[in-house]
Amino acid sequence: MSPAATNSKKNSAAPRKSKHDEAAQNLSGQNLVGGIAASDSARVNIRQIVHPPLSEIAEERERQKSELEMLQEAIAQKFSDWHRLINSTTPIAGNPYLFLQPFGFSDRTRFFGREDILSELMKQMRGNLGTFLCGNHGVGKTSLIKAGLVPALLAQGHLPLVISATREPLESSIKKYLLPNADNLQFLKTMSLTGFIRIVASALPEGKKLYVLVDDFEEFFERDESERDAFHTEWLRCFNGACPNVRWLFCVPSSAHHLLNFFKHEINPDANTIYVPPLNRETARAAIIKPAERFGISIHSDVVESILNSLGGAHINPADLQLVCHVLAGGRGTTAREWDMAYYAAMGKVDGILRDYLDRAITDLEPQEREPAWEILAVLADPAMQALTDEQLIKKMKSHGVKENTTHRILIDLQNSNLIEHTTRYRLSSESLRPRIEKWRETRSILVRARQEMVEQLQAIRNSALRGLVGGAIGFVLMDQLLFTAPLSDLSFEIFSILLTASFGAFAGLLMTFLIDISVASYGGLKKPLAYLTGGASGAFSFALAMVMYTNLNNAGGERFLSLIPGAVLEGGLWGLMAGVGTVWALSSRRPKWVTAPLAVSLCGLVLSIADTAIGILSKSQGLDTTPLTIALSGMIFPGSILVSALMGRRKMP
Repeated sequence: MSPAATNSKKNSAAPRKSKHDEAAQNLSGQNLVGGIAASDSARVNIRQIVHPPLSEIAEERERQKSELEMLQEAIAQKFSDWHRLINSTTPIAGNPYLFLQPFGFSDRTRFFGREDILSELMKQMRGNLGTFLCGNHGVGKTSLIKAGLVPALLAQGHLPLVISATREPLESSIKKYLLPNADNLQFLKTMSLTGFIRIVASALPEGKKLYVLVDDFEEFFERDESERDAFHTEWLRCFNGACPNVRWLFCVPSSAHHLLNFFKHEINPDANTIYVPPLNRETARAAIIKPAERFGISIHSDVVESILNSLGGAHINPADLQLVCHVLAGGRGTTAREWDMAYYAAMGKVDGILRDYLDRAITDLEPQEREPAWEILAVLADPAMQALTDEQLIKKMKSHGVKENTTHRILIDLQNSNLIEHTTRYRLSSESLRPRIEKWRETRSILVRARQEMVEQLQAIRNSALRGLVGGAIGFVLMDQLLFTAPLSDLSFEIFSILLTASFGAFAGLLMTFLIDISVASYGGLKKPLAYLTGGASGAFSFALAMVMYTNLNNAGGERFLSLIPGAVLEGGLWGLMAGVGTVWALSSRRPKWVTAPLAVSLCGLVLSIADTAIGILSKSQGLDTTPLTIALSGMIFPGSILVSALMGRRKMP
């Protein structure tokens, strides 16, 4: 066999490929998990491609890209949300008037009377990077922004951001308005405000602008100075051209206009401020009639004119107008479809509505909450306060004895009644509340003063009466010691007699001083003669009673004492009459007491001496020194002691 044949045979005898070779397996992919079956002489080749991890810079770039995409989506979503909110269908049933709360973004179809000021504001903002909006509290600044300016800007394709200055930095509020989770987005959170606004503005369609509308800007000035300066720096970069298609609006009450000097180096606050005026007669008429027409309410023309006249005619507070119309339309109850003069009069007209609605709202509270509610409203109506934080109000109410949880509950009730509003601070919802609150405060002040004066007078009368009791006791004992001349027989009986005599004088002194004190406190000026009349009567009654008891002590025996009673009443009454009139004169006279008191006391002694000479009650008593001089001196001692006690600590008669 030739070599060629041999080789050919060898070749033909070469092993054939197995089924595994004919169906070779190829596995590929990322993070692949699988199995390869291999047998006999099969060969397995594995090739692994390993991707190295991203660098920190690349990761940061990816995160930034993701957050920027989220911002782009948020901008588009904000446009969508705005249009859905602005174009939402307003119900045509119920009450078309909003009581005291401001108009919202969806209320443009019932927001009337502000067309002129809205046009002026739009024109001002188009040509200026910064504009200021001012007006008295309750005049409708927030309503103008929400129901007027925002819909108008959206209709032109612009993007408005409505920010309220709060306790957090203004920069954070602006970012969170688009991205509520901005605190979790590290790149956007740390981005400068200028950079953030530039990105938002650049995402808008060509020719469209970003409008940043900052309401309650006065709250911004409660922030730290460093924070205010940081915002001013960022705003200044926008103002100087970093964000040319951005417009700013800062809204403050007229009383806080001076705060706008914060921008005086860049913008003249006086030249760039739009003031929101009260409604004039025509704009107020539109604010009454047009919402009513849309809701199917018929208002007689004479009712409209009466409302306008009563609210001021040329200068009408929008809050007052909304309040009156809200009540006339039925409040929160069944809608009143026709307002004629009879219905209008039955509702109390404008004056009755404005006067009573606050009282009705307070009456709806729990009885124990009404007084503290008035206190809270009075605090917020104080020009020196006007707006207070939770902590300040709680501290203030604690000084009035109101617990913290009670204050929180009342604040919620007052907000639900639209009497107060709250952003970062509490304030009255309308200036129309102020007159009624001030009237309550005045009435309360009068009552408090009257109560204090009454307490002071009662304390003075009580103290004076107690002094009269002591003075009367001492005076009557001294008078008895001067008159009584019988020898001492029994010490215990003598002590008992002194105590009994002291009780006569104490009772008479207490009674006379108490009655005179009341008469002096009650009668003054033209009524002064009444004080003398009541003083004399009280003295006559007190001294007559004391004389009867003293006569009984010195004239034991039933029949004898009974025969002396009429004379004792007359003699004591004449003596007491002089004592009472003299005491009133000494208390009320502007003359020096060292003149009036001795003269009044001397006259008392003279009267008793004359009366006893004529009637002789003391002269008929046993064991008494009844010489005219002794009787005159004793007649001075008793009323003198009472008069001295009455003069101690007593106020003058008016």
